[in-house]
Amino acid sequence: MQSRGANDCVGRRDGERGSILLIALLVLTGLLALAALSVVKVSRGAKSNSQTRFRSVALFAAESGISAGMDFLRNNTAPLTYYSAFVSPSNTSVQTPLGIAGNTIAAGDPGSVFGASSHMSYTVSVKNNTDDPNFSTGSDSDGIVILHSVGEGPDLSRVQIEVRVQKIVGVASLKVLGWHVLD
Repeated sequence: MQSRGANDCVGRRDGERGSILLIALLVLTGLLALAALSVVKVSRGAKSNSQTRFRSVALFAAESGISAGMDFLRNNTAPLTYYSAFVSPSNTSVQTPLGIAGNTIAAGDPGSVFGASSHMSYTVSVKNNTDDPNFSTGSDSDGIVILHSVGEGPDLSRVQIEVRVQKIVGVASLKVLGWHVLD
């Protein structure tokens, strides 16, 4: 009869040496891969939420620009030539009137309507509508113009809005004929 040493395992086979270690490493690698995928997914979700929020901020800035532009147009119309001072022949040289409150001014700068921490600004321009009989001559004969506003928000987010407005004769008021978001 042969004696067994203290370190000998009963029933151990030489072909199975380290197989438990290999299985444990495979399971651990699988778990690490799942953890990495979870981190990537959560990170993408957070980035998507930030982009949506930043776009909403830029949209608010663009809408604020439209509001300021409409206020400017209400107070700057000529009785017979309407908005001719702000349009060009066939819109070849689109104007960005500095008389529009906060127009082209960075957040926090003097004249801005937004605080520095908002990271918001807008640029509003005035274009003649292509249906105007005097579109190619650069004068406004129907009292209808298009306000184009580019709102900027955090992280270089941008939204563009165009609003078609018409002067209501006899009162200091505008009628919105239509609007759309360009991007």
